[in-house]
Amino acid sequence: MTKEFDARNENKSRSVCAAMAETADTGKRALSEREREILDMWPKFEDGEPVMIGDGVDGLGGEIIEVYIAENAAAIWNNAANHMHLRPGERVKRPAPDVLDADGVPIKVGDTVWHEDGSELHVIGFGDVQDGETMLAVEYAAGPTKWGEVRCLSVTHTRPDSWEQLEEDAVKVVCEYAGAVPDEFGDYDCDTCRLFDARGKLICEQQMALDIVRRAKAIAGVEVDG
Repeated sequence: MTKEFDARNENKSRSVCAAMAETADTGKRALSEREREILDMWPKFEDGEPVMIGDGVDGLGGEIIEVYIAENAAAIWNNAANHMHLRPGERVKRPAPDVLDADGVPIKVGDTVWHEDGSELHVIGFGDVQDGETMLAVEYAAGPTKWGEVRCLSVTHTRPDSWEQLEEDAVKVVCEYAGAVPDEFGDYDCDTCRLFDARGKLICEQQMALDIVRRAKAIAGVEVDG
């Protein structure tokens, strides 16, 4: 119900502003002084487009759910109950698009990522865009190359498999290996286990053993099925 209300509210706000702007442009009727004040005071992006319900604003986060117009100021509120006060004529910026890794996962400052050559890196900032890719400022953690800057599509948040990782995983209990989440008493929930839904003739322990063999073959460069 809330989403439906927000959608109606968004459509209404856009249609009202569009109608007022059209009236001003076509002269269908003269705008009242108050309507002109609202149009002048209404929060706008840097390109002059009005901020609408459902939009995002840089520095505020979330989605705009309310626009408040006062005599000499305006305010916008998001769906997390955060707000931003704006002076007359002050413009806001649109949020920057997400920078994605090779798997389409958003990259944030502080993330640990792995380069395609296997190097482990920590993201410390963003650079310019080169050939359509955002450059990442990174801090070297481990691996073959001490990168200081890499392309966003050359990294992933998924740790590459290795003999060391395989050895570490092989001694885990099957529930931990399969990523099952323990409850407050330390018992694992089968609904969160990645092996649970795939079981048939094979129990989870057997599936784990086969997965260990599959990973070992892949690391060794032996052709594997599936």
